[in-house]
Amino acid sequence: MSTLENPGSLRRVALCLAVIFGGLVSPAGAEVEGEKIQPNEEQKLLINSMRRGVQPADEPVAFLDLDLGVVGRPNPHFGEISEKFLRKHEERMNRKKESVDLVFLGDSITAGWTGAGIRTWNEYFLQYDPVNLGIGGERTQHVLWHIENGFLDEIDPCVVVLMIGTNNLSHHSNQEIAAGITRIVDVIHEKLPKAEVLLLGIFPRGGDPSEKRVREIRERIRKINETISKLDDGEKTRYLDLSANFLDESGQLSREIVPDGLHPNGNGYRVWGQGMASVIDEMMDCDVKTSDRN
Repeated sequence: MSTLENPGSLRRVALCLAVIFGGLVSPAGAEVEGEKIQPNEEQKLLINSMRRGVQPADEPVAFLDLDLGVVGRPNPHFGEISEKFLRKHEERMNRKKESVDLVFLGDSITAGWTGAGIRTWNEYFLQYDPVNLGIGGERTQHVLWHIENGFLDEIDPCVVVLMIGTNNLSHHSNQEIAAGITRIVDVIHEKLPKAEVLLLGIFPRGGDPSEKRVREIRERIRKINETISKLDDGEKTRYLDLSANFLDESGQLSREIVPDGLHPNGNGYRVWGQGMASVIDEMMDCDVKTSDRN
């Protein structure tokens, strides 16, 4: 896909021009003919991500795309394809079997199904010949790369379960994240035209909503979920938001099911499985779908 065909690239080109010709001196503001112009929060995030070398959320990426490390030091591997990334890709590729009816795509939260969530996985989903292709640390652009490099090749599942985007929150705007998720859903349908997609809303994160930081990130997640919920067409794509299943009446994310405020433990995967199983059972009407595929 060329830059002119990709909205994410066009946005970044526009920002580059703003930086070069608009006199942008910091993410906090720009000087245009002596007048201070303040970008909004999403524009600040776009500016910062552009300066740090972050790829658009709706373009496939296989390399380390941050030019700064986690402590703000230059990343010596910036722009290089990560050997660890490729090893994880190949390991997941090797998980695929001749018969796969249910595929899970996502980040570490999804990857945990075959770790902390294995009992619930076996109870609810093992009957469907599932494969877990989730990888820790993944963002939307990484999932796109995996799909374009074989993740969904030579399999013919009934259902693909997708949850992705929480790792994009520090690097991309709400609009970009929703665009990345939309692009993934589109590519899944391109690769697997007879499969259905169960798109999950991004799970809530952070413990106490009385904390400003937690409120802000929860609100961002809510807005992203609201946008991607519109991808539900009642046929090939279903949307499911399980946020309420993880929160108590005051909005607290219980440490008994999500100890670190992000990753479910065994109890958390049971909550997830119980909330999702009936939907998957309904979508996995493979007697009909198999006759259509053969």
